Amino acid sequence: MTIQKIYGVSILLLVLGFQCNTNETPKLVLEKLKVKPNPEYHCNRIIVFQDGTSSASFRFNHYYRFSSEFIYETSEQKVLDDFEKMTNEAQKTSYCCCPPSSFYTLAFYDKTNYYLSYWVDTVEFKDKVRIYEQSFQFSYIVEKKKWLKFLNKLNKISVKEYFISDIKTARKIYNYTIKNNLPIVNNYKISKEWMNFDGDFKLKITKENEVMKETDVHVDLFFEYPNDSFKIETVGHVQNVFPSVGKKFNDEIILQIFCNKDFYDKFKGSKSLYTKAIANFYVIASKNELVKIDNIAK
Repeated sequence: MTIQKIYGVSILLLVLGFQCNTNETPKLVLEKLKVKPNPEYHCNRIIVFQDGTSSASFRFNHYYRFSSEFIYETSEQKVLDDFEKMTNEAQKTSYCCCPPSSFYTLAFYDKTNYYLSYWVDTVEFKDKVRIYEQSFQFSYIVEKKKWLKFLNKLNKISVKEYFISDIKTARKIYNYTIKNNLPIVNNYKISKEWMNFDGDFKLKITKENEVMKETDVHVDLFFEYPNDSFKIETVGHVQNVFPSVGKKFNDEIILQIFCNKDFYDKFKGSKSLYTKAIANFYVIASKNELVKIDNIAK
């Protein structure tokens, strides 16, 4: 089977099982700013989390503890082919929402890069399971015996949590995981850019009686600092109405800017204090690999 390409994480549909046929939806490309399109992915790994230990983590980008007793994976081409065959032969439904209970999460990877999940409910039917596409655009109804047969082909894998305040040490571990093809899951509540930047700060931008576009605000900042390395995310966008003082409204955007300290020091404008990055993440690996990572962490 030829595993086709998938572009970015802005995926609406995953058709024909595991073939990953989607239309390319790249983001705005600004060559001057060196902003690249969404990366393209190749489906070559499935990690299975049981008992709902990870579905919320992947679906909403929040951080939840994993159960290390119920994590399995495969990168064997035959098993990937078997998954595709199983879904191709299954009954496919139209839009279907939402699973009453998610006992399994199927997380799809390109090496260490997570990009998509399926949710699997094993309770709705006695002799079948329902596999939901992550945005619920469709689902597959699969015979339970086929599902169990697929699970039996997977390999047991371990996981360990690391909380590291020394970013240099954390990056040594990160580089090791990349070199050895070991997936990690970040704690998004602390920092999801510790691998690239030493910290972050927040910036509030307000305009009277004018609705701002978040993309325009981002682009303006990149043009203002074209030679610096940083990343921008919008964490809030609200309109405050003040009829008592004669204003129609204030449009307010709050940005989180990931950067190094030198950029923060020269950044002009009202800004919060600089917060140093802390690394908090899970490494999904064999027990032998986790021992090696423990030695790096020491």
